[in-house]
Amino acid sequence: MKLDRRIFLGAAAATVGTGLVGPARVADGLPRLLVDHMLLRPGRYLRAAGYDAAIAPHGTPLNDLIEQGLDEDRIIVSSREKLEQVRAGQGRAVLIAGKNLPDIAAELTQALGVNWQHAPLSRCLDCNVAVEEVDAATWGHRVNIGDLAVAGMLPLTHCGACDSVYWRGGHALEMQARLASWSAGQFV
Repeated sequence: MKLDRRIFLGAAAATVGTGLVGPARVADGLPRLLVDHMLLRPGRYLRAAGYDAAIAPHGTPLNDLIEQGLDEDRIIVSSREKLEQVRAGQGRAVLIAGKNLPDIAAELTQALGVNWQHAPLSRCLDCNVAVEEVDAATWGHRVNIGDLAVAGMLPLTHCGACDSVYWRGGHALEMQARLASWSAGQFV
């Protein structure tokens, strides 16, 4: 059976585009998300936009995904057609039909009202924890600060959970440009 795209909220469903309803929001009004591993790249872009987007490990069975979503009060984002099981589990989910990153970003914007410019590059792309700006002099041993300063790639940010250090290099600039484009409704 082919599913239409819906946000499942227990026994009731709201069609995509009506915005997010339900309790899976944090104090800043943003939804907490659980992204299926098959949507890893869009999940990392949600993190890049500042969203709390947990990404399920590769091979997570659907029932475990649903259970984690319920346990952590997160909205599940998946492209699995069997996601209708979420309805029986009283969970909330967004079923994604898009096959490429721009189409998926457009769907997420429509379904969840994603603000792609909420807090760019404020979360660790690897572990989802908020990053903090750090002093280049203190953290300079981790990267070549001279080259970064000359290229305008400061400030540095650090993830206290996984110890990653980030700077505003080409990859970050590319992500910021894509987030700005999506924020403007240009999904290319």
